[in-house]
Amino acid sequence: HPTSDGRDPRRRERTIERRRRGVVRGVALLLPPVATGPRAHACIGADMDRGVDGDAVAGERDVVRAIGEAGVGPGEVPATGGFETDRRAVDRRVHAVTARRRTLNAASNTLAQLQADEQTLDGELQRGRWALGGCSEFRGNGIVIRRDLLAEVGGWRAEALTEDLDLSSRVAAATGIRVVWAVDAELWEEPVPDWGGLFRQRLRWAEGGIRRAFELGPRVLASDRLPLPAKVDFGLYVGQLAVAPLLLGLIGGSLRRGRTGVGLAFVAIYGLMGGTLAFDALRWETAPGGRPLSRPERVWRAGRVALFNGLWLAAIPGAMWRLATRKGPVGYDKMAHGTAPPAEPIRPGTTGG
Repeated sequence: HPTSDGRDPRRRERTIERRRRGVVRGVALLLPPVATGPRAHACIGADMDRGVDGDAVAGERDVVRAIGEAGVGPGEVPATGGFETDRRAVDRRVHAVTARRRTLNAASNTLAQLQADEQTLDGELQRGRWALGGCSEFRGNGIVIRRDLLAEVGGWRAEALTEDLDLSSRVAAATGIRVVWAVDAELWEEPVPDWGGLFRQRLRWAEGGIRRAFELGPRVLASDRLPLPAKVDFGLYVGQLAVAPLLLGLIGGSLRRGRTGVGLAFVAIYGLMGGTLAFDALRWETAPGGRPLSRPERVWRAGRVALFNGLWLAAIPGAMWRLATRKGPVGYDKMAHGTAPPAEPIRPGTTGG
């Protein structure tokens, strides 16, 4: 995470000490030097799953320029000094932007394709929330925020398990600013390569979402800077965390009473809702050759994503159990990422299948 938050260096030193006890992802955001001067105007948080090399740096610069074209203003990354943009890069009307997350080599295997389609579905939901006046949010990869806004809300919190949700809620509650979702600004990332790692990642995401709901939810709902539609949207979105345990309870109760059909109906409704949203979102995707997905292809992939989302029925209750039983500090499970190298280099702005 090549970025800066403008915090007191002494606080960063104290935070680094926490690494000995196990730390969360937010610590990485505190490590780079504090940026100063007129050019340190915006910060970008982006994953570097494959390491920092020339191609990766060039890719991040492309993302900045693409974000600029998507509504932030003409972007420029200095030749030296990390990923701060020029003062001209961020329009005064736009304070927080997130790029569209794409998955490298999505067509290489089923698990990678499922993650890619899930990201497409999530992006569609967030764009819809923002367009309807809802409380849209950052995602962990592709965060772009004005440096003065980041400092205003207290910078990155090292103790946050999901720093994207944490920062989104603090910004919304304190300033009423919602995150703009860019459609054309694409940022590529590698998928989690195995099911075990994927489930641990979803456990962390679920736990971070639950922690955010309890720690920051009341502050967002009570904010006098947010309009009522944004608060309603936030409440409904956070309320999704209750769906998994309630649905499992309904299914278990129906099975216990011998009403198997009722339990299957609940499962079908859950899957149908997810599949319908996925089918609509997949209009943004293309086949490996660049052509739009056909209707049968969208139906097939939407059905797979609906089944894949069943993972949350285990992840959310599992996260609740961890919250109730964990002792000691919160730890961060670093996920391995990667797939086989692509036949041709994939750059921002091209399709990954």
